[in-house]
Amino acid sequence: MFPPARLIARSLPRDRSAAPAVLVVPIMKVPKEANAIEGASAPTAVIEIGANGANGSAPNEIAASVTARVAAVGVAPSAGAAGVAAAVAAEARTEGILPAGLHPEIGPAADPPVPEKEAVATGVETDRMLARGSRESGPERPAPGSQELVAGSIPNVRPLRLGFVVQRYGEDVNGGAEAHCRLVAEHLARAHRVEVLTSCARDYITWKNERAAGLDKMNGVPVRRFKVERPRDPNRFGQYSQKVFLGKHRPEDELLWLEEQGPFSPALLRHIRRRESDYDYFIFFSYRYYHSYYGIKAVPRKSILVPTAERDEAVSLAIFRDLFRLPRAIVYNSIEERAMIWSASGNRGVPGDVVGVGSELPANADGDAFRRKFEVARPYMLFVGRVDPNKGCRTLFHYFRRYREETGSALELLLVGGRQMEVPAEPGVRYLGFLSEQDKWGALAGAELLVMPSELESLSMVTLEAWGMGKPVLANGKCDVLRGQCRRSNAGLYFDDYYEFREALSLLEQSPDLRAGLGANGRRFYHQNYRWEVVEGKYNRILETLSRDDRALPPAPKRGFFARLFYGRS
Repeated sequence: MFPPARLIARSLPRDRSAAPAVLVVPIMKVPKEANAIEGASAPTAVIEIGANGANGSAPNEIAASVTARVAAVGVAPSAGAAGVAAAVAAEARTEGILPAGLHPEIGPAADPPVPEKEAVATGVETDRMLARGSRESGPERPAPGSQELVAGSIPNVRPLRLGFVVQRYGEDVNGGAEAHCRLVAEHLARAHRVEVLTSCARDYITWKNERAAGLDKMNGVPVRRFKVERPRDPNRFGQYSQKVFLGKHRPEDELLWLEEQGPFSPALLRHIRRRESDYDYFIFFSYRYYHSYYGIKAVPRKSILVPTAERDEAVSLAIFRDLFRLPRAIVYNSIEERAMIWSASGNRGVPGDVVGVGSELPANADGDAFRRKFEVARPYMLFVGRVDPNKGCRTLFHYFRRYREETGSALELLLVGGRQMEVPAEPGVRYLGFLSEQDKWGALAGAELLVMPSELESLSMVTLEAWGMGKPVLANGKCDVLRGQCRRSNAGLYFDDYYEFREALSLLEQSPDLRAGLGANGRRFYHQNYRWEVVEGKYNRILETLSRDDRALPPAPKRGFFARLFYGRS
């Protein structure tokens, strides 16, 4: 096994007037035997860190100047005309002066702790992650490393009846978890009988019924919609939120908060209970909503949870600590999400895997055509997603305005997606609204880089899409998921404050070879972990494992007369 390259920080002076420091950091080329491991480190390159900050910044402004001297160690870089390493040195903290995305002790992939011998860095877990929590009567699972454990290696998938349960559903729904659900449902529908169970709501703030109840079809997938019994009352929701998150409260208060959080649709829950036998498994998306909490409690033996959890206060509520222990399996988006839920709930005994979501990259994305259509003449940084203070956009606007003022940069910021706040009318900032898929991919193809300013993400699909397109990413380092993905991919820089944002963006703007190198790393990271063949293979492996365990059990007893009368046919 190729040993991962170690980050070595030698002679890092606390006095910034001292001689430049030298770092050994990973470059792009990874030996073939390490390709299957998401966290595998690359060989190394030497980068010299200057004593003074870039753009004339003072030492106490946390600046890190990177010189152009890069020498490959052991193997030539795989991209970039000048062979510039896909490595970073955009961050220099006052304590330690280490570059962004690098850890002083264990190298570029500083993952959360996991139980010994139980996790592989990609999320293509050892099969014990699925077998643990399985019934003892199930067949013995093969050892890690066997052919059956390779994602997508099940040649003939046994068709199952799957119910996807999600708060909103539709191509016009601007939400990461909802888009995640739709993509997975559409892809698994090629091998399984899939039906989506969702609300009639389009807006996640009010949960107002805007779609017709009943059975519909979208992209070939049946979609069954249920009315929301009442919209959210913002005053009542605010009062419950304040009590639950800021004061002493009882579990009953958490349940009242959950009901007001919505979407409150008892009809959807009744359908799950009464029609349980029509489905082999229910796949619940987003743990923190009414449908997931009560739905999993109604059918725990048939439930698979995709939490899409972010690092906020809700994950530690008592009602969710119990919920995370109920499903038959959990499909995590990232190593960080799994570690957070393990820590909050102690649910390590629940089988699961780190999977994420795939993406279909276009055969031809035309950045030049996008520039012509939208009259974009200058280089630009791209934001794709909901323009919302909760997504870090207020901070992004402030940082970007200050960056242009201090550096004189002509770089523009283009924003694509829905809007929950005003976009400032400032030089270099353009809001394009919703774009077609073709135009969105064109925007990515033409961008210098993607920026992700959000502190709360469970995965970030657009980050994966940018890496699939070979684009570097500048991410908010306060989001442990984005920080971890940047480390594992070696395809992005991250920032914790304005000074780190400025130095990282300046480095990316001025270094075409560095952008190309980071982009090449991102493309390889995407190819190894987030192609649909990989993602579908992981889902099918989970489903096959659960199904095989169930087939080994004696049939469940039929419900009695009163149970059938109350819940419907079984």
